[in-house]
Amino acid sequence: MATVGGSSGSIGSGSGTNKSRTTGTERVTTTSIRRLLTALLPSFITESACVSSNANPGEQRRRRQQKLHATSSTAYLDGLRGLAACSVFAYHYTDYNHKFFLPLYGYNTEQNVASSSFMQLPYVRLLYSGTPMVHVFFVISGFALSLRPLGHLYPQDCTGNGDAIRAAGQAKAQALVASSAFRRPIRLCIPPLGATALAAFVVFVFGWMPTFMKPEETLWAQISDWAIDAVYRVMWPWNWDEGSPHSRYNPHLWTIPMEFVHSMFLFLVLLVLSRLRGPGTRLLVSGTLMAYTLLIGRWAAFEFLGGAFLAELHLGTHSEATNLDMRLPGGLDGALKTGRCKKSSSRTLKKALQITVLLAAGYILSWPPRKVDMTPTFNWILELAPRSYGGGEKGKNFWLAVAAFGTVWAVGRIQFVKNWVLMSSFAQYAGKISFCFYIFQHLILNLMQAHVLGREHKPATETREEEIGWGVRSVFGVSSTLQRTVTWWVGLLIMGMALVCLADFGTRFLDAPAVRLAKRVEALAFGVSLPEHQQIPLQDIGHRGEGHGGNERVEK
Repeated sequence: MATVGGSSGSIGSGSGTNKSRTTGTERVTTTSIRRLLTALLPSFITESACVSSNANPGEQRRRRQQKLHATSSTAYLDGLRGLAACSVFAYHYTDYNHKFFLPLYGYNTEQNVASSSFMQLPYVRLLYSGTPMVHVFFVISGFALSLRPLGHLYPQDCTGNGDAIRAAGQAKAQALVASSAFRRPIRLCIPPLGATALAAFVVFVFGWMPTFMKPEETLWAQISDWAIDAVYRVMWPWNWDEGSPHSRYNPHLWTIPMEFVHSMFLFLVLLVLSRLRGPGTRLLVSGTLMAYTLLIGRWAAFEFLGGAFLAELHLGTHSEATNLDMRLPGGLDGALKTGRCKKSSSRTLKKALQITVLLAAGYILSWPPRKVDMTPTFNWILELAPRSYGGGEKGKNFWLAVAAFGTVWAVGRIQFVKNWVLMSSFAQYAGKISFCFYIFQHLILNLMQAHVLGREHKPATETREEEIGWGVRSVFGVSSTLQRTVTWWVGLLIMGMALVCLADFGTRFLDAPAVRLAKRVEALAFGVSLPEHQQIPLQDIGHRGEGHGGNERVEK
């Protein structure tokens, strides 16, 4: 009985061990599946579903950093960048599929105001502006790239504690410029290369996107074609204007080389500015360079310099407020109360100026994308552009550059736009994924637009047979202005949601790793990495226009 009991106990023990192993295997499998599903879902879904207390310490720290960034003084630029990226995508979607909306209101082919949609009105059409948003992106890029280096120059400018503090600030600023310049090509090129590699894979393996390119005969030929395209188109920084070559796998990336070369140009200027005496001298020099580059037709250089100019103004404003609060009796609040009556009229004039600048800039940013759609007003404005822009339609870059600078200046000062629009959750999330949102839009559009939109139903006539409709065009129609408008919105939302999912995934698994790789390579090359407290969350972006775009990322 003892043997049987012993055998029975042994058998029970073995059964328990097997059950434990099975349970452990199931737990590992369940965890793996959960992690896979979490990775595939957009981050805004997983973050809202997770309870902060159950998150691991690293996740909690990341969320605290995001919350801190959401209240930072420059977070509104993330929102502006995100909304501009959405506008660029909507423009490409419209240009490919709904050319009816490209003319301004009242200028459709029927020459009938009733045939136009309200979406074609100035300001409203900013929902789908391509080229104008490119200029806005470049101003934001210049601001973001300049903010940290210039910020280190302010302790010596404001406190006046001697040459030692001034020299230390200059050294930190120059070190940051060197760091940014070193990491820039890694940071800027890896995500676009990943996007074009994915496009090459889709073309070769699935044979999709036959409307704009065919697969190569062999895998090696496809890889070689992609590599040549990457080197001579995506990473070709030797052209300074819109004449740069277009990638066959993603023509919207033609602005990436421009983004890179103007970033390097800005870093060179920042090195010079860091040696100047104070903010007044820096503003004078950078303002002079802005005027020069704008007048000779180098609009992108003007926009990057304009961003640096605005960063200087931003830092100066905050530095002066802090200084007054420390030095004045009763602090800044007391000073404000004393001068409230005297300054009320000047504040009213400032607000009026800011709103006027924003309205004027918004009208110019409503510029129609095609020469044939130009109205008398825009033709008159175009004739006023300097001759250095080559005449013709290229003169619009002068006005769009000025309007972009005015827009970024104004939105940072109008509290309603800044706090309620650009700081909204939607705008901030759009800014977070904006780089990948841009670089993947060409792939999503070419994969989905024909299948989603389909064609409208056409009944049989005496000269043709019935054509069966399908897709969004068939369901909502395109015969009337209202039908066209509804079809535009439905198609945009369907493809936009797909792009959001892909862009969110790319941000986490392509863009963020590129940032970390750049920092690690820098640490190996320089022998030291930047402290975490010196990193700012603002990201830079650049996009390019008419059917093309580019997107830059600001140094994180």
